[in-house]
Amino acid sequence: MTPEQKKAFERVSSNLAPYVIRQYPKRLDLENPISQAYLYSRNQDGTLKSARDVGVKHASELFLEHVNSIQREGGVFTEMGEEGLARPGISADFPEIESFLNRSDRRKSHDTNSHPSRALRIVIETEAVQLVIFADSTEPATLRDRRVEQITDAVSRVTKAGFSIPSPLEFYLPKYSRGIHLPSLRVVDPWNSFADFYAPNKIMLSPQLLSTSPPNGAPDSVALELGSPSAAIIHEIGHCLHFAHAPERFVDLFHTKLSPRYQRAASDISGYAARNPHEFTAEVFTAATLKCTIRPEQGELYRALGGPLPARSAPQRTVDRALLAELNKSHFNNQRTLAAAAAMRTTAEMSRNVTPLASLSWTGHVPEADRTNSRKFQ
Repeated sequence: MTPEQKKAFERVSSNLAPYVIRQYPKRLDLENPISQAYLYSRNQDGTLKSARDVGVKHASELFLEHVNSIQREGGVFTEMGEEGLARPGISADFPEIESFLNRSDRRKSHDTNSHPSRALRIVIETEAVQLVIFADSTEPATLRDRRVEQITDAVSRVTKAGFSIPSPLEFYLPKYSRGIHLPSLRVVDPWNSFADFYAPNKIMLSPQLLSTSPPNGAPDSVALELGSPSAAIIHEIGHCLHFAHAPERFVDLFHTKLSPRYQRAASDISGYAARNPHEFTAEVFTAATLKCTIRPEQGELYRALGGPLPARSAPQRTVDRALLAELNKSHFNNQRTLAAAAAMRTTAEMSRNVTPLASLSWTGHVPEADRTNSRKFQ
């Protein structure tokens, strides 16, 4: 790379320059559409050209990469039958075990994800947004319903806080997002995430969010502090709204870190918020949705980074974090509730269509404009 290209790569738009720094990484994939965008000429105001298209292109390949990894390596594999599954706490830490125990062929010593062509397509119509959920058709209904309830709870909280959500919003629920090998409990984690957003409107969720305690390796986040799977999903919705609200800033924030003067403000939200500007924005969004305190300098930084703002005023209820923690722990304790779903009904009965699709793939639903190759989010 020439010195001129390096300088172009490190440039950020003028409205971001006071808040973030981008440095040329040690290793850079120049085929990555994000990297390429930084090397091209910018708009007159310094913003990236075709930022939304670049972001969607970038996310599409990452999504396919993760789906393929999960299909290839996700599942439960055992050499001893089911005897070792009676260990105390194993189902709490590994909610996927229930799927394994309910596999269609109990003679098999393994169970993996079904092919995406056999996915269930669940449509939930609300006044605010249409939710389209793709679930593994062989996952036990008890698990699938709990995962859907986590989604409806999170979406309900976001809309009640006054935010507008792009419609449709798609969720992908693989039955297995990691490989669990018994009896050693060795874990192969090809995805290495609990939840991920893929522009413009896809969110993939791990069954680990059904754990009765925060999963091992969960980041130091607002969701971890509250012990809430709903907060983890709200965080991903925050990424989605950030991209929808300010795609030029969202795409320009890759490979950046917060300026030193803002690191402390970010750290006071959570350790995860201090990791990079994308995570800071999603963490502040989560905290704001759950009525946690946001200091003025944190709000200033959030707005400068393009963080989404409520489209309407939300009810000014004050709920402290201790109370929120107690409310949210009920989901980790598997105390199922339909309150969130009921709150989202547009009529006496919410439209909830569950359809097995004979020829669905997890890419087949993507509009033609979004079916582009891309590289990996970093």
